[in-house]
Amino acid sequence: MDESVTWDKVDIAVIGAGPVGSAVALGLSGFGLKVVLLEARDHLHADEKRTLALSQGSRDILENIHAWPSTATTSIKKIHVTDKGHCGQTLLTADEMGLPALGYVLKYNVLVDTLLQALNNTSVNIETSSPVVQVTSGEGFAEIDIGGERPRKMIASLAILADGGKQLTASLFKNKYESVYKQVALVAHVTCSKAHEGMAYERFTADGPVALLPFEDHYALVWTGTQERVTELLALPDESFLTALQSHFGYRSGQFLTVKARNSYPLTLKVVESLTKPHLICIGNAAQTMHPVAGQGFNLGLRDAKALTEVVRQFSAKGLGDVAFNQAYQQRRRFDRIFGIGLTHLLVTGFSNNFPVVTKLRNQVLFGINVVPPLRRLLTKVMLYGVTGVLK
Repeated sequence: MDESVTWDKVDIAVIGAGPVGSAVALGLSGFGLKVVLLEARDHLHADEKRTLALSQGSRDILENIHAWPSTATTSIKKIHVTDKGHCGQTLLTADEMGLPALGYVLKYNVLVDTLLQALNNTSVNIETSSPVVQVTSGEGFAEIDIGGERPRKMIASLAILADGGKQLTASLFKNKYESVYKQVALVAHVTCSKAHEGMAYERFTADGPVALLPFEDHYALVWTGTQERVTELLALPDESFLTALQSHFGYRSGQFLTVKARNSYPLTLKVVESLTKPHLICIGNAAQTMHPVAGQGFNLGLRDAKALTEVVRQFSAKGLGDVAFNQAYQQRRRFDRIFGIGLTHLLVTGFSNNFPVVTKLRNQVLFGINVVPPLRRLLTKVMLYGVTGVLK
């Protein structure tokens, strides 16, 4: 460390003020530690109005840090899972689980603004216009170089790399798995002739899964397919697009009537080899980028934040980011991450083809889930709370 330079000193620096970064900063705010939240943008308010699907487990996490949006959410009461062209199907319900809902759909910007409002009532120091250009993992602390209009340096007992920051993440953590799926996600909002009544649909097809998520008085659509097919769909007039969707999805939700806000994004899988370095930890999208099937990605990131908060509570200000601390965090996240990432990848690869052996096996699995209630309830609980939540 250069002694001639003035260094800001903090206990914990959270890099990235997206939902996961904001959630972990909020969770750490009550421990009497000096916490700073660094954001490259000049504001924290989100312009994105894309939809998010949060599990009941994620709601529990957000409620515990007083950051659950009390309005502007739509409950998912049931999830109907089908395999197009085959008999395998199952129905997951909140009633069977004794829960108010299996999940909730809300706008990204609503969640971010709720977290920001909660953060404003804490001692967390929020520093915008603070792009982090380098983090050096050292003995006893992490050195953080901040660029932008006010370049400066900071040392932290623990640096947490959270949402986004792809270049920074790539420079610090080697990927264990990196795969570009031959699929692109088309997202849109569609209305149907039947009221959704809290029903969500996950329909697997040979081209990729299609999901309908109940949101307000319509559905949020996620339609995956090849780049060529999605490009064609984006170029279609609304009426032709709705006809194509009807043919592909069927009439379970009624007749598709309108579509708006069509967009697309590529689908990849990236998983870092190790979650930790001395006095440096990555969580959320910095640790894993996943396919949206089954809605596991963001919910897994929130469980990262919860687990890290629990480990900090256990160690307090002593030992932040040291060997024992890092081992404790990795142990807490090991099985939940393996299951969440593995299940998502299996669903994408196992359900996006028509090989006879694979088709027969997956339909037997869906049939088994449907006719064996204990198995169905166990799977549902794991999807909502993660493996760690089930084992507790």
